[in-house]
Amino acid sequence: MKKIVIFIMLTLFIPLLHYAKINGDYSLKANKPPTSDTAFKYDSKDAFLSRLGITPKDKYSLNDFNLIEDYEYFTNLNSYPDNLQGSCGFVSLSILLGYLDDTLDDGILGDEFNDPLYKTNNFLHDTLTSYQHYIDIPYTQITMASTAKHLEKTFFDYRQDYIDESIYSRLFVSSHDGPLFKDNPDLDSIRYFLDKNIPVIIMMRKFSYFILGSSKIYNSSWHEVVVYGYLDDMFLVHLGWKSHSQLAIINTYNIQSFITIGDVNKLLKK
Repeated sequence: MKKIVIFIMLTLFIPLLHYAKINGDYSLKANKPPTSDTAFKYDSKDAFLSRLGITPKDKYSLNDFNLIEDYEYFTNLNSYPDNLQGSCGFVSLSILLGYLDDTLDDGILGDEFNDPLYKTNNFLHDTLTSYQHYIDIPYTQITMASTAKHLEKTFFDYRQDYIDESIYSRLFVSSHDGPLFKDNPDLDSIRYFLDKNIPVIIMMRKFSYFILGSSKIYNSSWHEVVVYGYLDDMFLVHLGWKSHSQLAIINTYNIQSFITIGDVNKLLKK
């Protein structure tokens, strides 16, 4: 019976082993690519886009995308928490809270979190994970995995401890959490928020991306990112990896969940 349980656990969670510790970060195992077709690999960008039904072009720029008003916050953001033990959801939540602190009200992050050199530093990340709303995956190094529901619970705990009610009354929270192992994209809802100038965190089971200006395609799985622009079914995101550019375009299939926290006035604005 014990062997059966172990086999089932490994079958369910083996995709999460694409993470590897590189320079202190849990990121893609870039130096030793896995062999499955969902693993890290290269492809022709034109062939990749053709399969998505998108007209290929030699180079995409920011001007090709529908961007939120304050997109420069994400394109210029180079300091943010480390992705440790599969904690990319909490890295994304830290980045989103930093954005709200910068663009809406500087009371969203307390002074202890608002280091002028690092903006959203590891102390914020560690505070968010201390609420323990995450998945500890047995027999792996992924001990802080999350979906939208975990990030929503984490934010509610954080705001109760750190955000004044007068500030919180100006915010709204919207999330959608699908089955963990079933494709459940809701691209229209995500684009709706982006059109309202509200960034969104998405959790992906499988995804592909390329850096703006690059011709290489990278495939990976199980990651959470902050979206701040879109073009058709492609999203412009902050990947949250120290070893990768902050600008990436992803194939948006296999989105498991999403969450956004934003300015209620933007939501109500016509």
